[in-house]
Amino acid sequence: MDGQANLVNKRPKEDMDLNSDLLIEMPDIKRVIASGYYVDKTKYAYSLMRKSCAIFLSRPRRFGKSLFISTLEAIAKGNKELFKDCWIVTNSTYSWKKYPVIRLSFSTIDLLRKKACLSACG
Repeated sequence: MDGQANLVNKRPKEDMDLNSDLLIEMPDIKRVIASGYYVDKTKYAYSLMRKSCAIFLSRPRRFGKSLFISTLEAIAKGNKELFKDCWIVTNSTYSWKKYPVIRLSFSTIDLLRKKACLSACG
């Protein structure tokens, strides 16, 4: 399968403690890459960034949307050093120009407050 041939664990098994090293709810790409558990998705990020249209990311809960957005953000900010061992640095022609990033997260919206606002509006 495309992309899976390059899946290499960069941490030796003896260095892993699955009880304490699992990255639950860690949407920060810098920390995930440093942990050694990162699966390189920069090829897909590069493909998306080359498109000149709006993109809607729809995935089930707990499916890595925030981490992927963090990846896109770090690439757009020109953080080439962070991705030095990843596809986007080793195999692409990405220019690493820095772009301003506005990141909105709806994950912290209180559901009860949201329902109250919706009922008050209509």
